[in-house]
Amino acid sequence: MGTYLGIPEDISGSKCKLFAFLKDKLMHRVNGWTWRWLSKGGKEVLIKSILLALPTYVMSTFLLPLEICENLASAIAQFWWSSNPPKRGIHWSKWEKVCLPREEGGIGFRMIHEFHLALLAKQL
Repeated sequence: MGTYLGIPEDISGSKCKLFAFLKDKLMHRVNGWTWRWLSKGGKEVLIKSILLALPTYVMSTFLLPLEICENLASAIAQFWWSSNPPKRGIHWSKWEKVCLPREEGGIGFRMIHEFHLALLAKQL
């Protein structure tokens, strides 16, 4: 099975298995950064500019299962909270609170599932 514009050509079978490449691609990108000691500001920039933009094209084209969106959000949260790469890190706040705009006390990360639905609604 080949890919066209980063999307598999054959869209059949389990959608979770089919779109698992998104998490693999995201984790591959994150694993390249974890050896560096990044500040919270550096992690914020990397998350907002790269990790949240990585699956945008696929999310604007297909309705992804909720499990895939949750896996992506979980991987991003794990990168945000961990200070030592092999360890998970302590989640000091709920991810929904972290995703609030800065004016409301959050950091301004996107909620993956809500952003995904907004991209699909834009197509309508």
